[in-house]
Amino acid sequence: MGIPRSTRLRQDRHQLRSRMREVARYVPGSTTSFDHTQSKRREPDRIRTGRVIKFYVGEIKGYIVTGEYPDGTLAEVFIKIAKQGSTLNGFAAWIATTVSLAIQHGVPLVDLAGVPCRELAFDPGGETNDPEIPRAHSVADYVMRKLVLLYQPDDLEKLQ
Repeated sequence: MGIPRSTRLRQDRHQLRSRMREVARYVPGSTTSFDHTQSKRREPDRIRTGRVIKFYVGEIKGYIVTGEYPDGTLAEVFIKIAKQGSTLNGFAAWIATTVSLAIQHGVPLVDLAGVPCRELAFDPGGETNDPEIPRAHSVADYVMRKLVLLYQPDDLEKLQ
């Protein structure tokens, strides 16, 4: 029969908080004063606005779909890669879920997009169709830098 869904969700939340605390210790230059032990999730409204961004990284086409809180700040992220059933699509969905949960728990977007994404280089990477971000090391690198450009442009210099 398996573990009940509510128990799995509780375990997932506990694991996420533990990983967030662990990662925060190893992110050099982290600008956050976020207290990972006292986080409370801020869930987005049932009906919300957002954006859809079509992108190309290398030969891969994808879409970033965002949801926003009423004040216009980022609430959630979905990433869809055009290649149905690809491993990359599953990886992109995992990144989107992780970023969404971290943002909802108060982790600053610039901390998520910082050193970990810049130093990860994996295929597909390369030229993009975005004049603001002409090259990306990976889809994750492009998505995170684009989100900072859209939602926290004042923090962009922290990514350099």
